[in-house]
Amino acid sequence: MAEIIQRTLLEYEKSTFELLLVKNENGLMHIEMVQDIHPNNRIQVRQSIKINPSLVSDIIKILGIYKLDVPENQLRPKEKLSPENKQKIQNEYLKGVAIKDLALLHRCSENVIEHALRSNGIEIVSQEVPKYYRRRRRFRPKK
Repeated sequence: MAEIIQRTLLEYEKSTFELLLVKNENGLMHIEMVQDIHPNNRIQVRQSIKINPSLVSDIIKILGIYKLDVPENQLRPKEKLSPENKQKIQNEYLKGVAIKDLALLHRCSENVIEHALRSNGIEIVSQEVPKYYRRRRRFRPKK
């Protein structure tokens, strides 16, 4: 059975990356990178890649070179929330504050707020007041 030595989770709007340092039964280690792509907040695709630790430095160098070649307008600033902010968002949402208001309060997008709530296992519900439909009764005249 493989043993997970270290785990890091990177959460973004439409995908989540999980980086694992794994020790196999034979004592050898490898790095596993798992990507969950979730458009519309449902996991649709799960991809995994295993990397030999001796190749990590070469891969990092190449990725650094590629990053320099990517146009500046395609590099977005990350909207990451600290664990304290995630806890505040969770508490405020459970008190009834709307997601739109939480996004304004914490200066991030609504998708980031929704993702933070979902990652804590909180179901997103509509904040609108339900409409009450009154049932009409039809009376027939008595004969």
